[in-house]
Amino acid sequence: MKTKRTLQRRRNILALGVAGATLALSGCAAPLSMKEHFVLVHGQWHGAWCWSKVVPLLQAQGHRVTAIDLPGRGGDVQDLAKLTPADYVAAVTRVLDAAPEPVVLVGHSLGGGTVSLAGEARPDKIKRLVYLTAFLVPPGKTMGSIAMSDKHALTAKAVRRDAQTGLSSLDPAFVREVFYQDCSDADVAMATRMVTAESGAMGRAPILVTPERYGRIKRVYVECLQDRAISLSVQRAMVAAMPCEKVLTLNTSHSPFFSDPAGVVQALTSS
Repeated sequence: MKTKRTLQRRRNILALGVAGATLALSGCAAPLSMKEHFVLVHGQWHGAWCWSKVVPLLQAQGHRVTAIDLPGRGGDVQDLAKLTPADYVAAVTRVLDAAPEPVVLVGHSLGGGTVSLAGEARPDKIKRLVYLTAFLVPPGKTMGSIAMSDKHALTAKAVRRDAQTGLSSLDPAFVREVFYQDCSDADVAMATRMVTAESGAMGRAPILVTPERYGRIKRVYVECLQDRAISLSVQRAMVAAMPCEKVLTLNTSHSPFFSDPAGVVQALTSS
């Protein structure tokens, strides 16, 4: 259980403009015709807080930004053990349905599966899908099966599972090594405080997408060369199985939103 202090800290971060941010700043560099709405979906164990460096940079260019907290975090008290993939997807489609124009939907890590399913559900609401070192899963396959096949990833070193609830959490002793090896001490300390337990529901869910719906959305993949959670070879194997219109590269860990937020923004806006 998160303490009241932790929840307040999360609310303070969100109040800085992370979650649900839609501010278009005056005097921005991007012309009106180039402004876009970016919807950011975090990965496993994380929350909207992980985009705290990316959001203001996108806003400074005049873009709208919504960083979503998936169920079970951000003050949401739902029972993680009872969550279903539909709950994750619904958190995204609610934002898509409220958007006046198609958005750029970005998924990081396990968020890749969520944005794929959201694309199948709402293809007309998405301008393009961006997978930021994320799971890009062929139809009918699961993210869990791909993760299990990744012989070079170190994720298992940091994950602890509760046999009774089926929830997983991260061992603070290994989070830097696995997820944040190129991040600052301050960012690692903040992330270690903020990561939460996670349901295994999305990892087990077959990604059921069709060429007629999901398949008509433009896809972009941003690979991270130093990723220890999803190895580069697996990132590239996923793209080979699910070709994208563009593949961009960042020389970072699994967490470029901390170590290279400017690079992330460059990738998102040039895709």
